[in-house]
Amino acid sequence: MKPKGEKMANGFKYDAFISYRHADLDKFVAENLHRKLESYKVSKKVISNGRARRSKIERVFRDKDELPITNNLEDPIIQALQQSEYLLVICTPRLKESVWCKKEIETFISMHGRDKIFAVLAEGEPQESFPEEILYREGQVQYPDGTIGLGLIPAEPLAADVRGKSKKEILKAMDVEMLRILAPMLGVEFDDLKQRHRERKFKKIITAAVAAAAVCLGVGIASTITALHINKQKEKIEEQSIEIQAQADEIASQSDAIHTQNEKLIENQAKNLAQESLGYLEKGDRHRAIETAIAALTEYEGMPMVYTPEARYALFNSLYHYDIGNKMKPICWLEMPSLIDDYAISPNKNLVACVDMTGEICIWDLSKQKNIMAIPEVDGVNIIYDENIAFYDDEHLICLRGEDQLCKVNVNTGETVSSITVEGMDKFYSDDGKYVAVEVLAGFNIYDVSGEQITFSGNIPLTEGYMIDEEPLYFQDGKLIFVESLVGDLETDVNDEEDIPSKVIINLYDCNVMAKQAKIHEDYDSVSAIAFDGDSIYYSSYNLDEKLECVLKSYHVESGEAMWELDEFFYVSNIHLPKEDDGRLLVEESNCIKYVDKELGSIVIRMEISDSLVYVEGVEGTNDYIVLSSAGRLSRLFTNSETIVLYDDSLQRHMGDIEIFCETGNGYLLKLFDDNKVIFYQDTVGRDVLPYEGEYTENLGILEEDIAKVISEYDFDKSGILNCIMYTDDKKYMFVSYNDNTVEIYDTNTKERLNTLDDISSAICVYYGTDKEGNMYIGNYTWGYILDSECNLIGEVEYMSGIDSEGEKIFVDIDDQRYMFPMYSVDEMIRMGMEIID
Repeated sequence: MKPKGEKMANGFKYDAFISYRHADLDKFVAENLHRKLESYKVSKKVISNGRARRSKIERVFRDKDELPITNNLEDPIIQALQQSEYLLVICTPRLKESVWCKKEIETFISMHGRDKIFAVLAEGEPQESFPEEILYREGQVQYPDGTIGLGLIPAEPLAADVRGKSKKEILKAMDVEMLRILAPMLGVEFDDLKQRHRERKFKKIITAAVAAAAVCLGVGIASTITALHINKQKEKIEEQSIEIQAQADEIASQSDAIHTQNEKLIENQAKNLAQESLGYLEKGDRHRAIETAIAALTEYEGMPMVYTPEARYALFNSLYHYDIGNKMKPICWLEMPSLIDDYAISPNKNLVACVDMTGEICIWDLSKQKNIMAIPEVDGVNIIYDENIAFYDDEHLICLRGEDQLCKVNVNTGETVSSITVEGMDKFYSDDGKYVAVEVLAGFNIYDVSGEQITFSGNIPLTEGYMIDEEPLYFQDGKLIFVESLVGDLETDVNDEEDIPSKVIINLYDCNVMAKQAKIHEDYDSVSAIAFDGDSIYYSSYNLDEKLECVLKSYHVESGEAMWELDEFFYVSNIHLPKEDDGRLLVEESNCIKYVDKELGSIVIRMEISDSLVYVEGVEGTNDYIVLSSAGRLSRLFTNSETIVLYDDSLQRHMGDIEIFCETGNGYLLKLFDDNKVIFYQDTVGRDVLPYEGEYTENLGILEEDIAKVISEYDFDKSGILNCIMYTDDKKYMFVSYNDNTVEIYDTNTKERLNTLDDISSAICVYYGTDKEGNMYIGNYTWGYILDSECNLIGEVEYMSGIDSEGEKIFVDIDDQRYMFPMYSVDEMIRMGMEIID
């Protein structure tokens, strides 16, 4: 090995720099890969053939061994990166959380480029473990307007896969995958090293066999000599047996200590997994939350786990088995390889399709919560389409593939059943039925997708001197309404004031007969919203001057006349028609809703919203609306009573980040800005819930006059804010509730405080009882809390009102209705979780 600080023949101080997260598995892979690389030697046969530019790896930098003591950790790492020829990145799902690893990768790329970076996959899948700095590179991309600029392009990094179910399997995989890493570093082919690896293994087997034969021969000779001296050694053996016994006792003691230490490590691992599970559930990834909680209670990476109340609590939370349908909760993630570009929902609302920026399409069955089809990207796919997919019916998807193909795809098989070439296409719009309008340079090409083959119906040309405004656009039942805006200056080449063209034109075409039905000229700068009820077009126009001016107008199609104009708006973002026509429009502003009489053009209801609106949708069979605010509050707007009732506030965790929210057949889909996931929400109901009309008993807190006596016997820190004291039926445990929403649990025999519960919803006031397992139930009628026999929190039940006398059922009360649920053991919860994720 070279002296420390001396450069090698290739001009670098280090052959490689290992970047890794300092977690248990990551560190294990990094340490063993480091050791194996530095101990590997190229065979003389490979060197003699002239296929290797060097015989071994001299030095590998890993920060635990190489980093000197300093107040600034960054400088020596930068120096090591500068002096390293290769960068080896140990990739696990935890790597992306490390700011230092991200900086190491970025710094190496800036110094040496990305051709000498090796991604070593140690856990998880590539998309969740490889950092974006490795998955993507900067390159030239073409934007919608035809300009060229810098953007992200998928990269194909050098990679090695050392994953395994246990550390033993990881080491076994590393023996082969290490050769894949060594090959470019040594300047040889991977097959040369792999062949040498087989030869070495065979040689070891032969050597072991020869050694075994030699041992047998040696044993025979030794036995003869031993027989001659057996009497002389008898006394020595007796003396040694005493020493051996003492050593055995010491080894047994050390073994017990190691066993205790291992149990503690396993317990900590189980608790960490429980915390990860809660984190996944908070983000909306319920399946991964259940999977992680089950691993914390059973087995993780081949290692049996010990029971912890934290893991049971995490699994309890993720199962939703005591819900009664009054809360929306995340059911599953629909995850794409890259950022989602567009989505579509089937007519029966059971299927959702997403397309990402690479052009890959995935289709999920929401009723089964399963990915039923993945359609990979194709060569030449245009990744800048804004509208890439739409359902024709429940079995067929319309999408753009490649550079010029409009396709109809079977969602069950992934086969393209029909396609047509469209020259110069930009994006397309679907009327959710028979027609597709593809935006081209000359306007819109209309295609009929209802038959076995996609057919061209005709072209809708643009007005000369105008261009298409992407929004707003209306397309339903073959009726296409779109807006054109004037290109260039109004005064250009115009001498007569009467010939000055309009700033915008609103067009209505009937694609069923390919005929224009209306053309509305507007002198406002732009149109912000459009609605159509079959007879009249309702639209809002505005000017972009110092004082924003916005008007709402009605245009009757058959008569070709403007019916009314209303200017009591700041800016209209949407116009809605109710599912059940009541003669009114709902006009949506930033944080205000106004109902407008369609015939008179007057505001009849005005309602202020505390937050800006994200989603407004009519409720089937009524004139009511579902409303989602930017603060994550989902409400129902009752039109007739002019009231808004909060339905659910569980989406507050996504406050300000919601880009898409839409209704499906049995829930809601939510997408955040710049994300590769869609979260599926449902009103969750426990699978074994039953209505209940019977009675039950409960144990309220002790009387006020008895509290003073208890305070005199116990050293309470917060006696001034004490709210209530309760006991278990056998008086073994005492629960002390405080007005700061905490509960202390005491052993009445020793007067020792066993546990403290923080962040309780409100002061606890009732002890419900104990179940057959010995778990205890306390609550406040808003929430119930379940404690195991060691007084650890293992579950929470909203609106819990009691348990039965046999300790087998839990009661929940809401809206004057009582429900009954069975109690579940840990094994039963694990089985329920497995059924969900399988």
